[in-house]
Amino acid sequence: MATKIVIKIKNSDKLIAIDQIPVATDDLGDELVAEVEVVDVPARPRRAERNPLHPNALTLSDLKVGMHIKVNYTGDCPWARTYSAIVVGKPKKEERDVIIIPLFRLDTQRYYTGYAPDMGLTRYGWGSYSWSPVRYVTAED
Repeated sequence: MATKIVIKIKNSDKLIAIDQIPVATDDLGDELVAEVEVVDVPARPRRAERNPLHPNALTLSDLKVGMHIKVNYTGDCPWARTYSAIVVGKPKKEERDVIIIPLFRLDTQRYYTGYAPDMGLTRYGWGSYSWSPVRYVTAED
């Protein structure tokens, strides 16, 4: 059995990073301690490159194989909905230069290919350079 520990880093109440680490439950004791050490490393792009629909929205660089995510839908289409999924492969470019993400959807129990711009992980690049107006991705709680 595993437990995932979600790490959120904030600066002045602004979320600047989020990640999760799976830990075997058998190894956890009653006195779990997390230590933080700040070191100088080049920062990756933060808030400016995140989907504006949600403050905790993930970007493509935040995804890791095995990560549990929630693809949130905010539109009014009756057959489109929010779903939970597991990232099962590394993102890759399709022949039309669209980035695809291999997923396993937990609601349908099927493998699925998500298009990064449609999921709200990247901006659309076909002339508009805008974010998806109805979808964004967060780490599953």
